[in-house]
Amino acid sequence: MKWIRQFEYDSLKPLLEIDDDLIQYHMEKYLLDKTIRTPHFPSKHDRANEILRYQQDNGSWPDKRKKQHKNINTNYELLETYRYVAQLIYFFDMDKSFPPMRKAAEFLFTAQTGEGDFRGIYGNQYTPNYSAAVLELLCRLGYHDDKRVIKSFEWLLSFEQNSGGWILPMQMPQISKKPTDLYNEDPIPPDKKLPFSHWVTGIVLRAFSQHPKYKQHPSAKLAGNLLATRFFEKDKYSARSAAEYWTKYSYPFWWTDLISALDSLTLLNFSYDHPDINRALNYFRRTQNKDGSWNLYILKGKSFPYLHWWVHYHVCLIFKRFYQKGYM
Repeated sequence: MKWIRQFEYDSLKPLLEIDDDLIQYHMEKYLLDKTIRTPHFPSKHDRANEILRYQQDNGSWPDKRKKQHKNINTNYELLETYRYVAQLIYFFDMDKSFPPMRKAAEFLFTAQTGEGDFRGIYGNQYTPNYSAAVLELLCRLGYHDDKRVIKSFEWLLSFEQNSGGWILPMQMPQISKKPTDLYNEDPIPPDKKLPFSHWVTGIVLRAFSQHPKYKQHPSAKLAGNLLATRFFEKDKYSARSAAEYWTKYSYPFWWTDLISALDSLTLLNFSYDHPDINRALNYFRRTQNKDGSWNLYILKGKSFPYLHWWVHYHVCLIFKRFYQKGYM
């Protein structure tokens, strides 16, 4: 396997030693291309059932701190549903063939506005980041051809900056109010003359990378090139602006980091010999430990078992995609 030879040390060996049936399933199916005899095994896993038992009748997951949030115009049920649907997709390989996922998808669609975006997590304000994050999950579930999904992609394209990429309008320098003070106000449109935000653009590209048609859109190609130029750089806007966030990871993907960005670029058919992408890949070569692992800073989701190894697995998956036939 050519991708394994890209590292000085064998990155597959420590994964093979992990005593976790979910990791072994994903590794065999997506890294080793083995035929899986029980393809629906993850969906019946005890951990999946533990998540699903809290799903409500309307398809959502409850706000665990409802009393604390009662005076904040934020849809925390939408946020919690996004969180758990992501886990059920990333860890348990679930899609819309499972009734709980269809219920969850329909709940997510209740947050879609007439314009096509998904709103509520930031109150009345536009959220291209969370709109795209929800859209990514809907595509992963298999809703590519749904008219509501198409409408959301068209909204994202209408929200694009003049020079490419996306921003979160609440973060524009001319906005002086705190974000929570804006939640009850009319949504703020973007100043399209401003430069793009890489942490917003990286999230938006996750959605584009999951759609067979929109992954080929010129705006996705432009934004992918722009995103790669910002690797290891500080963002132009205040939220998560420090360069160090490139190497602080969340899994399932949440914000933009080096692994989530490279994942999208592989699916958008970028090549490993792109100068900025090659620089990012060399970072993982350079920082690998002698046992084949990496010292990964996990920022979010640390309670899920073996999360460090899930992130390790995804680094391997990225290298496989870049160096397998079709990406050369």
